[in-house]
Amino acid sequence: YNMYGISIGDPEYKVEDKLRFEYDDSFNVLNDMAGGQSTANFYFNTMNNDCLVVIVNDKSARVVAITYFNDYKLISENLSGLD
Repeated sequence: YNMYGISIGDPEYKVEDKLRFEYDDSFNVLNDMAGGQSTANFYFNTMNNDCLVVIVNDKSARVVAITYFNDYKLISENLSGLD
């Protein structure tokens, strides 16, 4: 499937060129706990309080999941507790 111009299987290097989600900034969360092999890229819009998460497999460098969240504040609060 696809969302905001991104499709499952897209190469990582094309994501930002194809992305149609309006965002202010972005950050990455590496999934290296328990031997994970992916990186979650969070694209967020503070004015709309939403974000799009694009997960890329580190070995294939391809998009494996796309998730939309309509409450960025809640998501970012939960992420800050990972320290």
